[in-house]
Amino acid sequence: MFNSNFYNVFLKLLPLNLRKEKVIAWVKVFVSQIKEMKDSFALYRSEKLFFLAHNSQVIYLEHILNNRFNPNGNDQDPDYEGNGIYISDGQEFDETYINNTSELADDTYIYNSSESGFDEVYIYNRSESLEFVGFVVNVPDTFNVNENELKALVARLKLAGKQFEIKYYTI
Repeated sequence: MFNSNFYNVFLKLLPLNLRKEKVIAWVKVFVSQIKEMKDSFALYRSEKLFFLAHNSQVIYLEHILNNRFNPNGNDQDPDYEGNGIYISDGQEFDETYINNTSELADDTYIYNSSESGFDEVYIYNRSESLEFVGFVVNVPDTFNVNENELKALVARLKLAGKQFEIKYYTI
């Protein structure tokens, strides 16, 4: 279906007594519209197959982002320097929860800094601990990147429920 020549098909379906120059010209006009629709469908299909072939793994996400936004080429090129977009792990908080006495949980003690022998534990506000970032997309500042397009592409390909942020770095 995808490699068929519509002009030949319609010409062969045309009765012999109608195969005249004007009728063939009309067939070409109609077939040209069908060919345009077939070409746009084939382009849409190849784009969807490309995204279906890539899942939310880090290597695939880096590959797609570098193919799209790296002006110097990608990792398939022999001149690729590796200074492109890469993904790193996000910041993880070790949350310490202070319980109310009515919750009947294990006791949590807070010590002064002068009392030695205890590891330092930081207590974060709820707003700080909820801002967990699953991964960071690191983009060189030399790239001319449309940030909205980058966010949309990462959001489309990332694993559901993962948060991300974009940071720019200097090469």
